[in-house]
Amino acid sequence: MIMKTKRIILSLYILLTSALWVNAQESTHWQCDIHEYQYDMTVYFKLQQGKEAITDLSDYEVAAFVGDECRGISEIQTVKTTDNTTAQYGYLRVRSNLTEGETVDFKAYQSSTGKQLLAEETISFKNLDMIGKPSAPFTLTLFNVIKGDVNNDGFINANDIVDITKYIMDKSPKKFYKEAADMNDDKVINIADIIMIANNILAAN
Repeated sequence: MIMKTKRIILSLYILLTSALWVNAQESTHWQCDIHEYQYDMTVYFKLQQGKEAITDLSDYEVAAFVGDECRGISEIQTVKTTDNTTAQYGYLRVRSNLTEGETVDFKAYQSSTGKQLLAEETISFKNLDMIGKPSAPFTLTLFNVIKGDVNNDGFINANDIVDITKYIMDKSPKKFYKEAADMNDDKVINIADIIMIANNILAAN
């Protein structure tokens, strides 16, 4: 009888925690199955847009990506400072199935505007590593994606065509943002995107 009761309690516990986990996933903008990965590292971060610090992080949800795979979704932590005010920082666990080496990008979703923003910064995954700390968070600089401005220099010109050509040829341009390069939003970066950028440049001149 005792064993049967224990089994029932255990079954109820599993059902409850599974339901809570699903609800937590549904309440986020991004979707990430953390159970698919063996290793993780930690990032403590703060946000800024341009040179302006973002003090209210509650309007933003930040996620880590490797390619198109979501590898972690942020939580917001609030702490008391020495002058008895409060400060916020983001806490994000990044997952991988490799112990090190993958390049991790960051995206942010702003709830009030419904916009998705990119961060200029990337990190290299390393199991059990920690980037930033609560007292000195790592800065993520957010920007709006401008289609065609693949290097995020504020201009759409021949340099963007050169960079997208390098990317297609696996030559790894210094700064390259796939969301800006994917002109037709087909999730593939190819000659069709180059043609669209070239047409936009010609139309503007």
